[in-house]
Amino acid sequence: MYQSLIEKTSECLIPVMFAGATWFGVHYSVLTPRIVMADLPKQYAEFDANESLPEEIRNCFLDNLVPETLTIGRFDAAIYTASFKYVAQPYVQSLKTVEDNLDDQCGISITRQRLVEEAEQRRQLALIAETKRLEEEAAERIRLAAKEAERQALQLAEQVKQEALRKQAEFGRALSENPETAILNLVEKTILRALFQ
Repeated sequence: MYQSLIEKTSECLIPVMFAGATWFGVHYSVLTPRIVMADLPKQYAEFDANESLPEEIRNCFLDNLVPETLTIGRFDAAIYTASFKYVAQPYVQSLKTVEDNLDDQCGISITRQRLVEEAEQRRQLALIAETKRLEEEAAERIRLAAKEAERQALQLAEQVKQEALRKQAEFGRALSENPETAILNLVEKTILRALFQ
């Protein structure tokens, strides 16, 4: 009984293995490169969406992505495509290796780090310039306030002087008209001012 089961299994197993090998071979040699060439550019279309990287580095990555994937991960990609994209882990790992290789080859991480540092320097310079502008505005406001205070003090001094001259003229006029009343009014005002102060 076991003998007949083994014979039947071997009769069925060999064609199944041959069909699987043919399926995988067709994928490895013909279909996988075409699928990778069609899928990877779409998959990495958003690679540098904000276009922060220089164009030569972006082109270096995108131009070498498919050839590098087919060189490093063709077998894993063939398993991925032959299994109707169910066995993805080896292919994903190969893509990670390809990304790391292209990062080293094209200098993506170094360029991104440099761009971040340059942006930080620009931000610091803008902050310094803004601080300096605010300090200059504050100094200008202080200067204008001091000038306005000086103008108001001069105006007040002029008003006090004019008032003193007016009073002196009134006293002189009152003194020339009626000296006794003028002196009494002056003494009365002086006494009242001294009492209420």
